[in-house]
Amino acid sequence: MPDDKPLEVGSPVKEFVSDFLIQFNDGIKDQGFRTCSEASAEFKFELNVTQVKTAEGGIKAHIFNAGGKRENTNSQKIIAYAKRVHDYEEAETKARIATAKAKELAQVVEADRLTRNYTAAKRYQEKPAEES
Repeated sequence: MPDDKPLEVGSPVKEFVSDFLIQFNDGIKDQGFRTCSEASAEFKFELNVTQVKTAEGGIKAHIFNAGGKRENTNSQKIIAYAKRVHDYEEAETKARIATAKAKELAQVVEADRLTRNYTAAKRYQEKPAEES
């Protein structure tokens, strides 16, 4: 009697997917590409991964579609889209990052100024009346 319940994805599969995504992003970045939506993609990458649950209780991940009994395998497809990074897009991204960092710095400076003003006002209020 086949067990039609999906297998729970264990940490080996999670680690594989995480490693794949990191390496994929690093690899396409080195070649002048970045991930993107399907609509703007120039390339589509498909990777079929089959998780096999062994009789001994172990889990293996194969990077291909492998035959096997339905109740013992869990096949997943990873699809990623990429497009070439154009100079203007890279410059725009750098400008957005610089703007965000500048806003963050401005918030830190403003918070510091307010803290100093509050501290000075508090000290002034705490002075004895005769020193004023």
